[in-house]
Amino acid sequence: TDTLNVIIGQGPNAYTPLQMARYMCCFANGGYKVKAHVISKVMNPDNTEIIEQTVPEKERIDLKDPRHLQPILEGMLLAKDVSGKTFVNFPMKVGVKTGTAQNTAINPNTGQMYDNYGWFLAFAPYDDPEIAIATILFQGGSGVNAAPLNRAIIAHYFGMKPEANP
Repeated sequence: TDTLNVIIGQGPNAYTPLQMARYMCCFANGGYKVKAHVISKVMNPDNTEIIEQTVPEKERIDLKDPRHLQPILEGMLLAKDVSGKTFVNFPMKVGVKTGTAQNTAINPNTGQMYDNYGWFLAFAPYDDPEIAIATILFQGGSGVNAAPLNRAIIAHYFGMKPEANP
C-alpha cells in the first residue's frame, strides 16, 4: 500500500526546489537532465563583455517511449487554467504542476498542526521553454497559493510590464 501513496506523491518524500525545477525542466525540454549551475556567466566590471560563460550540460533520460511526454505536457498546459486562474490572462503559454505536501508535524508552541506546504512548478514559454521554476510555500496551504509568485518570476524574467502581474 505504500507504493500507491508514493505514486500519487503522498509518501514520505524530501525534495529540494532545485531538484523539482530540474524535474520540471526534464518534461519541458523533451527528456534531458540539465546540470544546475549557480552562476551562468561572469561579466567584466562595466557589464559590456562576457568573461566566462557556463554551457549547461545535458544528459538524455532513458524514456521507454518519448511519446508519453506529450500527454503530460498537454496536462501541464491545461493545469494553468485551474491553478487559481493566475495564468488565465497571461500573455504567454505556461506549463504548470501544483502540489500540496501534507505536514503532520505539531507546532510545539501552539500545540496545533502546521499547515500544508504549497508547491508550484512552472516552465515558460510552453512552446519553446527557457525557464523552469519550482517554489514552495512553507505552511502555504495549497500549491495554488504559490502560483502568483511563479507568475511574477516569469513576468520579470521575460521583462513583461508590471500589469502582467496580478
